[in-house]
Parts: sequence; structure tokens; C-alpha cells
Amino acid sequence: MRPGSARANGGRAKTPAYFVGVINIKNHEGYAAEVIGPGRASIEAHGGTPLVIGDVKESMDGSQVANRIVVVEFPSIEAVNAWRDSEDGARVREAIERNAVFHGYTVDHTLIWYSAATARCDLHHQSRLIRSYKANQ
Repeated sequence: MRPGSARANGGRAKTPAYFVGVINIKNHEGYAAEVIGPGRASIEAHGGTPLVIGDVKESMDGSQVANRIVVVEFPSIEAVNAWRDSEDGARVREAIERNAVFHGYTVDHTLIWYSAATARCDLHHQSRLIRSYKANQ
């Protein structure tokens, strides 16, 4: 039985949800010391799986507003919110705020379709932004 399937969840299918962090690191040493290890531990303790943690190499469209992007998959929107509202989640956000300008978004049910014919990815329109968080503007 696939996790998240209707049978695994007592007849209710839960779709994964994603936390997307758009971060402009101002203090790289502080960020490395205060955010990376505690952030990963906090995310994983709440059922999250980091999918993308990377430095922005170039802005393809528009002006570059971040130098780091983080995408984390959680089993459900409830799990994202539990992580975000937890004490350790708050400590990680405080550490980020000390060292970076940060925008966080929670998105549910994101489906990305890859088309070999057009060699591009398209975001399925069933996605919707659930929660947005901004700090240090």
C-alpha cells in the first residue's frame, strides 16, 4: 500500500504538501552554523523530506531576489503547519531571520508534468498557495 493512499489513511487520501523557502543569505557563516543542521533535523523530525536545497546560480526571468532555494515535501498540509508552528520550527525561523531575508510558502498538491515533446515542465493548475511567511523586508 502506497503511503498517502486512501486505504493507508482510513479511506481518506492525503496529498503531499510542500514548503518552499526563498532565501537571500546575508551572513553565510551564521546561516551555516545556526540554520543548516538544526533546520534539517527539525524538518525531518516533523516528517519532511528535503527535495531541493541549493544556491541560485542565475535568475532566468525577472530580478534575482534570492541566493538559496529550499523545497521540502511533507506528507500533508497538516504536517507542514505542525512543523511551522512547532517550537523547533520557530527557533529555525528565528535563526534564518538573524542571517537572511526570507520568504516561505506552503503549497499543496503540486503536480509537475514533464513533456519530452516540448522539453519543458508545466505546473499543474490544481496547486494552490496555502500559507505565506515573510521576514526581514
